[in-house]
Amino acid sequence: MQTIDPDGEPSANGATCTMTRWVPSAILDLPPGEHVIALRTPHRVLLQALPSSRDALLGLLAPKTFEIHVELEDDEAPLRQAPATDVHGAFLTADLPLEWPLFYWLVDGLQEDLESPDPVAGFKRGRARLAMAETMLRRARRGRPADVDTIAASWDAATEDAAPADADAPPDPSAFVRHLAAHVVDHARAGVFVDTVKPWLQAADRHADLGLPALGARETRILTAYAQHRLFGAAWLAAPAGLVAGWQMFVAAHIMAVWFAGLAMRSQRGKLADALTSALWLLDQGLWRDEALVHTVVRSIIKADTATPEFTAALTASLSRALARA
Repeated sequence: MQTIDPDGEPSANGATCTMTRWVPSAILDLPPGEHVIALRTPHRVLLQALPSSRDALLGLLAPKTFEIHVELEDDEAPLRQAPATDVHGAFLTADLPLEWPLFYWLVDGLQEDLESPDPVAGFKRGRARLAMAETMLRRARRGRPADVDTIAASWDAATEDAAPADADAPPDPSAFVRHLAAHVVDHARAGVFVDTVKPWLQAADRHADLGLPALGARETRILTAYAQHRLFGAAWLAAPAGLVAGWQMFVAAHIMAVWFAGLAMRSQRGKLADALTSALWLLDQGLWRDEALVHTVVRSIIKADTATPEFTAALTASLSRALARA
């Protein structure tokens, strides 16, 4: 993976190089008017495409995911059609600010974790990465900057067992997903999302035993590709509540979309893959486009004390069972 000097040293002509990460390169082929959001940090611009139609989302998910890194002398160049949020500070948790080199290492690592063909493994591995970074930061001497090389070496030396084992943890993960869905519907401003999902939730209230549908190979590939696309540019990356709570919301949102797909299948005939794609597109409209709502959800996760590694394991266990049933 191509890297840049984390200190952002000026070049000979006085321009500072900024790395723009497009994930995947298909974003470059989006027609004018397609929605793109961006986070602009001191040394990078993180971009995310949010297609305006379900068919456009299918097109974005179809190619094999890969990255293009572009070094730019003028960081305004790729943002002519993308509303950018300038980020001046990042946090691991609300009380643990991150130096930019460590933030970039974590974000790059989370992307690598999601490259697993099994989304459950990627979600769990990402949470383990964040947990290790938090442990080492809290043990570090007060006032000293984070040693990203030491943290990276410790992660490289860690075994696969670093991810928390599947285990039940209160509150019930299915209840958490239902509560999250209701919270998003109550606060979402996108009419198409609310009008579609609200009847599903009302039907779900009459069937408290509804779980996740069984995902086959095609649905698993869709979910994995979608997770890779939705990492960069997301407001939760730089939420004041921190990366840990943001990652928990990120994991839960994907599980919520799978649950939506199951609810859609109960109300209409069709293929599960189509229902899942529709659910993911609705999530784009109702959550990922709404920066204020993203921050509200992240704060609610902190208040509910559901950002622990154990709770992440319980959430992913429910998705793992759905994959196992396929």
